[in-house]
Amino acid sequence: MRMRFVRPLLAVLAVAGLAACSGSPTPGTTGSATQAPSSSATSSSPSSTATPSASPTSTSAAPGQGNAELSITLLETPEAAPQMFTLVCTNGAPAAESSHPSAAEACTALKNSPSLLSPAPTRTDQACTMQYGGPATAKVPAPWMARRSALPSTARMAARSAYGTPQRASSVQMAASRLRHLPQAQWLGLEAAHHARVARYADPYVARRSAGKKHPVEDFLFTYYTQKPGQLLRWHPGDGVVLSGERALERAAWKFYRTLDDGELASVGLAPDTPAVTFDRGGYMTDRAEAVRFAGIILGGTAKRPAQFGCFGLHEWAMVYRQEKFELRHEYLQLRLGGDGTDAVVEENRIRCSHFDAFRFYTPDAIPLNELTPTRENQRSMEQPGCLHANMDLYKWAYKLTPALPSELVMDCFELSWRIRAMDMQASPYDLEEWGYPPIRIETPEGKAEYVEYQRAFAAESQELRARVLQAVGPLLDELSGLAA
Repeated sequence: MRMRFVRPLLAVLAVAGLAACSGSPTPGTTGSATQAPSSSATSSSPSSTATPSASPTSTSAAPGQGNAELSITLLETPEAAPQMFTLVCTNGAPAAESSHPSAAEACTALKNSPSLLSPAPTRTDQACTMQYGGPATAKVPAPWMARRSALPSTARMAARSAYGTPQRASSVQMAASRLRHLPQAQWLGLEAAHHARVARYADPYVARRSAGKKHPVEDFLFTYYTQKPGQLLRWHPGDGVVLSGERALERAAWKFYRTLDDGELASVGLAPDTPAVTFDRGGYMTDRAEAVRFAGIILGGTAKRPAQFGCFGLHEWAMVYRQEKFELRHEYLQLRLGGDGTDAVVEENRIRCSHFDAFRFYTPDAIPLNELTPTRENQRSMEQPGCLHANMDLYKWAYKLTPALPSELVMDCFELSWRIRAMDMQASPYDLEEWGYPPIRIETPEGKAEYVEYQRAFAAESQELRARVLQAVGPLLDELSGLAA
């Protein structure tokens, strides 16, 4: 890494987002800024892209206090692996969990210039004069917290809007204004595309299951999670979408769907008695309010915490520690280093798993070796975006919020989980070479570095998906907040 260029670039991007180049994004938008080439730049200068993927909570980013929690993803070149840095400032000084290479300078800048966290809009026709030693591009998405209004209880700290809570309209006004219409030809095409996307993963699993065969990697999302292939195959447009046409009426009998009255039909330009259905938000919230609330707490809490990258996938090793005393989890797989070699790796490394649903599979002898004690009760305060399993669970939370979420978003979460599962097993103690999964040898320094590289990339991707899920379910969380007020 050419940190001669990267360190000063990060220090500026973390606090300013290159706002002076082409204007600052307004809440809920995405802005970008491209630096003019430096006269001193050479062809060997890296081209870097940095994306702040989280912003400080409204309670911690008080003006002049120098308090902030930021996550920054850096690409030195378009082909480079993403690098993720955290910046946590307390009273203008970097906290211990900060991994930003210029943390002290960035925190000082935030304390001295608190407006950097919410810059005023600037002219878009002014030239950019900032020079960093070579062409640089910064993409600065609007903070997801700026798109959310207040949430109840624990989640309020994670997703409070920095721009205030908008005045609430009546439920009838909101229902009419939020609806959008998809005619039958359009939504049938989306449904067909979804079926093809799901079939790529589900069909091989169903075929294996029928033949009595197993796959240690590709079966996992269908066996560990409760969503079955047939449920995943069913396409949903999400909250606020009207599906019209005779085929749409088939969904009237589906759970959490309803037909529309003439007023609602008119609001989307449809004539009275047009066959149409939409998501039944009222029925859904009657049955699923607590599930929505808990998902908001977990997702919002995870999104605001700094990512931790020191576990190296050792949770899988702890699950077979001293396995001669216990039944092997994957009875048809061999340990790559054998029993004694696997035990030695566990004993020679710090075990710091923060995810209860991984920790609960530890062998009894491995439990006291874990430096943390995750439980179901403290899950909401321990989940963090560097954890592979917390990021795989994005799929779980997405399908639990079905049909309020669009199926395209659920499948984005599924595919992220699929890729994380493959990497998680590559870093496991099992020999999966014959299955097409070469090992990530986390027992070596090189393997640890490789693991963290993947882990950082998945953490950055998961934060973006987590923000999308929170945004999609935002109206439901707002409704809960309104009821609690």
